[in-house]
Amino acid sequence: MGRAAEPPAKIGGSGSVSDMRSPAKHDAADDRRPAAPRPVVTLAMTWWEKWAFNLLHALVAATGTAYFFMKYLVTPTDPFA
Repeated sequence: MGRAAEPPAKIGGSGSVSDMRSPAKHDAADDRRPAAPRPVVTLAMTWWEKWAFNLLHALVAATGTAYFFMKYLVTPTDPFA
């Protein structure tokens, strides 16, 4: 009915795997360019952020422990509570 599909054309070079894996050729002038400046690295958190973070973790743990104690271990005095 129709023609058979033709194999895809090669895209430059000999088409071997070693040609595809080799680094791109560059001009010698590329090696003389100055390197880009490195970004300034800052600390992830300041000392007061770490302190506040740990304090708030302790607060959450304390309120969760109090809630667990009151919900499951304390018996209510009012029977309708």
